[in-house]
Amino acid sequence: MTKRVHRHPPWSERQELKTAQRINQALNTTLDLSEVLQRIITEIVPLLAARSGSVILYDEAAQEGEVVTSYGATPGLHALRYPLVGSLAGWVAEHKRPLRVLPLTPDKWPTSWRVGEQLGVSPVHLSVLLVPLWAQGTVIGCLEVVWESPHLITDREERLLEAVAVQAAIAITNARLYQEKERALEAFQAAHRRATSILESITDAFYTLDRQWRFTYLNKQAERLLRRTQAELLGKNMWEEFPEATVAVTHKEFYQAMAEQVKVDFEVFHPPFEA
Repeated sequence: MTKRVHRHPPWSERQELKTAQRINQALNTTLDLSEVLQRIITEIVPLLAARSGSVILYDEAAQEGEVVTSYGATPGLHALRYPLVGSLAGWVAEHKRPLRVLPLTPDKWPTSWRVGEQLGVSPVHLSVLLVPLWAQGTVIGCLEVVWESPHLITDREERLLEAVAVQAAIAITNARLYQEKERALEAFQAAHRRATSILESITDAFYTLDRQWRFTYLNKQAERLLRRTQAELLGKNMWEEFPEATVAVTHKEFYQAMAEQVKVDFEVFHPPFEA
């Protein structure tokens, strides 16, 4: 007896467009990676009339895959980490192209899916489609969609999942860039706090100016020397605030006079008067 191959009714172009719009809206409204990926997988699994779906990211150093989000799967599979060797995700990582498996019987389940049996997943025949996630020329993970067999995976389903993988990769890239920016900002702020602490503790006067000769920083000794507070001078032009400093002074005399009283960074500017 020949088994009937299930072909779910094709989705309409309108449904596909609406799904893409909802995914794009998620991309444009939040940088929360888990939220965006959950939205993506939640949208695509019902559209494909699939049983479940997952987003798997690769840890190249550990040679592991991690299920970072899923829909329709056993809850315990979320955040599962497993070796890439012997797994379907590992095949995609190695070959860098989509993989269709049908039907996949329990006795042929890859190593990573054995955990599912331990978590109470019923042994069933499955059809599986995985497509790679590309970011900056590198495969960083894959999207996995699972149907209960018998199901014939179509070219249209593969193309749709690849299009969604592009959106998922954009979400991952944006989130990682944002995280890197946040870490860099935190490191800069920490370094700035340390530098400010040092400058406030020294006994010499210190201030800095930008290319327009505006005050950008004064320590407490400089405030005492100039008899003005930092709040009063920040953003103000030095020559306008202290016009007497430009009277009958040569370059050499100016530098010598300032060196005796205040340490100042002259690397980015020159005094706006003739010698």
